[in-house]
Amino acid sequence: MRYAMIAMKTIEEIRHDWLSRLIEKHGTVAALNEALGRARTDATLLQIKNQAPNTRSGKPRNMGSDLAREIEEKLGLERGMLDNQISALPPVFTAAQSTPAPGYVRFDRLDVQAAAGGGQLANEYPEVVEQIDVLERWAREHFDGMLFSRIRVISARGTSMSGTIENGDVLFVDVSVNHYDSEAVYVIARPDVGVQVKRLQMMGGGRLAILSDNPKNMPEYVEKDEMNTVRICGRVLASWTLKRLWIESAG
Repeated sequence: MRYAMIAMKTIEEIRHDWLSRLIEKHGTVAALNEALGRARTDATLLQIKNQAPNTRSGKPRNMGSDLAREIEEKLGLERGMLDNQISALPPVFTAAQSTPAPGYVRFDRLDVQAAAGGGQLANEYPEVVEQIDVLERWAREHFDGMLFSRIRVISARGTSMSGTIENGDVLFVDVSVNHYDSEAVYVIARPDVGVQVKRLQMMGGGRLAILSDNPKNMPEYVEKDEMNTVRICGRVLASWTLKRLWIESAG
């Protein structure tokens, strides 16, 4: 059996990767300088980026600890972040700084629990309870060029969509979708039922099937003249499932 070896980078290489990512995020070295409160023409970061030789030692210029901590503080990043490999960062975490970390995009999580079962009532205008930062690479791969401003995050509750969506899953919803256009999983709201996440399928004669992917649940049908009782709140684009693998015993 063969095992892949993971190359360990030096602290200088890690910080150089971060500097490249920060320059990419801000567009230019001058723009990054400005964000850090430096003169736009300051050459320090450019020299480090290009690894220009130090005039005294002749060695390539690198980012030291003092500069790394200064950048983190000025950009509102977690202290020590620039000392950790970018690839080792988590795919998602609750936002802790005013702007997303380099390589992440930010989404609002709404105060909504879409029931994959019996509906749960929600406000007409749900509030943003927190913001989460997601790896931009993952977002672009799964949302395929879509405007991230259209996407909100909610939670699923219940088991009627098991096999596709599990209880407690994090759902990424395109809230710009407010009508049926093809078979897909949607977030819907119905009077006296509340907010649900269900698969919708249009049948012959304009009849709408509200389906649960869990075969234990029976489908529901809405006739064409009752379509105004189903309000489409968005289309589910992706979900994350977090499984607990270990529970500490009480004793």
